[in-house]
This record gives sequence, C-alpha cells and structure tokens, in this order.
Amino acid sequence: MWCTVRAFFDNGGKQALVVRVRAPSPHNRRTTGLPGSRARKTGLYALERVERFNLLCLTPVTPGADVPIPTYRKALAYCQERRAMLLIDPPAEWEPSSSTLVHGFVNQLIPSPDALGRPAANAMMYFPRIWVDDPVITGALHMIGPSGAVAGVIARTDETRGVWKAPAGTEATVAGVSKLRFMMSEDDVASLSSQGVNCLRPVLDRVVVWGARTLDGHNELGSEWKYLNVRRFALFLESSIREGLTWVALEPNEEPLWMKVRQVVEQFLHEQWKHGVLSGIKPDEAFFVKCDQTTMTQQDLEQGRLVCLIGIAPIRPAEFIIVRIVKETANYLP
Repeated sequence: MWCTVRAFFDNGGKQALVVRVRAPSPHNRRTTGLPGSRARKTGLYALERVERFNLLCLTPVTPGADVPIPTYRKALAYCQERRAMLLIDPPAEWEPSSSTLVHGFVNQLIPSPDALGRPAANAMMYFPRIWVDDPVITGALHMIGPSGAVAGVIARTDETRGVWKAPAGTEATVAGVSKLRFMMSEDDVASLSSQGVNCLRPVLDRVVVWGARTLDGHNELGSEWKYLNVRRFALFLESSIREGLTWVALEPNEEPLWMKVRQVVEQFLHEQWKHGVLSGIKPDEAFFVKCDQTTMTQQDLEQGRLVCLIGIAPIRPAEFIIVRIVKETANYLP
C-alpha cells in the first residue's frame, strides 16, 4: 500500500484518507477488511466518516496480486452512490495485446444493466503496471498498479486547471516511475483506448497519461459518459448543486420553491458558463434548468420529493447531457 500512497503524493496529491485492512488469516479467510462493514464503518465503508471524496483506489492485500472483481464491484457501487470515481488497476496477467479481455472484465464487473445508471461511467482503468524504486534499499524496485500515481495526476490537474480538464497528454506527466512494465506500440494503445482503457506511455524522457476515458468509453457504446473529464465535471456539478440546495428541506414542495430553485441553479450554471467550462455563445446553448410539475410525478409531489433536471453542454453547444437532482422538502414522506 505504501508504494501506492507515495505515488499519489509524488504526483501532486494533497490529501488522502488511507484505510488499513487486515490480511486474510490462513485459518479464517474472512478476516480480510475488504469490502468491510457499512454498519461498523470498516474497510471500504470507513469512507462513511468523511463528507466527500472523489477518487478511490484499492490495493491488493498481497503485493503484486489482483484486487478481486467482487471487491471492485462493491467499490464501484459505493462510488456511484457517493458520486465518486473508482480507479481500477489492470489484472497482473494482462499484456499489451490483452484488449480482447477488457470486454469480459467489464462484464464480470457489471454483470447486468443497472436501473440506477451506467456504473462503468464511474470507473477508469490505466495500463500497464509500473515499477517504482524502493526509498530505502538502493536499486530495489516494486511493481504496482498505476492507480495511485494517476490519482495524483488527476488531483494535480484539478488544482491547476480544473475538474473539467482531461488529465491526459504531455502535461499529465507521471513522476516516480522507474519503468513501465510493458512498452506498447501505437496499435496497442489505440486498441486499448477503443475499449475504454487508458495507457501510460513514454514521451521523450517522461512517462505521461495518454487517454482520459471511463470504462463506459468503448467506441461501440456511444456513451455520453465516454470521457473522464465530462463525467467528473457532471459529478462535480451534481454534488455542488445538491449541497447548495440543503435549504429546500425547510420549504414546502410548491411552485414558489421550484421558482427559487431554478433561479439558484441557473445562477450557478451561468457562472460556470462565464468561466468557459460550458460550450455555447449564449447561455441557452450551454445549459438549461427545469424544476416544475413536469419534472415530478404525482407520487413525487405527494411524498415531498423535489426533482430538478439540468442540461449541460460540456463539449458542443446545445448538445445537452442531463443530470437529475432529487431533494427532500419539508413535506417529505419516506
């Protein structure tokens, strides 16, 4: 774990919550701390103790091994619930020609469609694994998954450019890498990218992140959440708007409230547009906000649930991605 944590901070990460888990006992395999207990807030669910996190990395209990897919599945569901992104390390057996294995891996990770959305949009994978030096033993190297280092690159990009900037390209240098496990051809990189897997590759004398897709980024899927920066920007907007609407819990779910919500959300999105992070010459090409009787069912109204629909155009003017915000009002009935 320490190698992954160090890689995060070496690449620009500023704040991390590190959760230690028990290694499996030869006598009781159930002593492992992943995924943990939500009730006891252990393992993965230690994150219940923090108000917000946006990136999650898991390291295997045994160095060099793989995190089990069922554990990743639990973590992905939790990230979807918490509006965060899961960084997945490639299986140890994968080689540059393993792009044909990606589809099977994603199908195991997400065995059936999810009525609550597209879980793969909250996950990203980077290839290959990396070798890092041992800070104590001169000349010793450790092979680790790249997730910690890439999380640091993402954190650095967020701070210097903003969450809407793709953390990839020549600016997305990865520090602390002694060497990549594999060197890849242009065809290897293109093949993996078409499957939604991002690559690390050498450019001149540096290693850089080359690609910014989610695992929903397979070329044939045509997902609106294909690109990591689009997905993360939408999650940022959703979290910010939800937090900015906490006051609706004290208001009745009626037209005066809906009008005020529209005004507040429109003002927030207008500021995003003015800063150039939404496309469009005019505001109505960049975003829209709906919060009225058409966005809520009769059951929503009776149970006091406010539903606000926002459309954002992060890539092209008037090509809107829809984000649905649901909040409980004063007359909420569970």
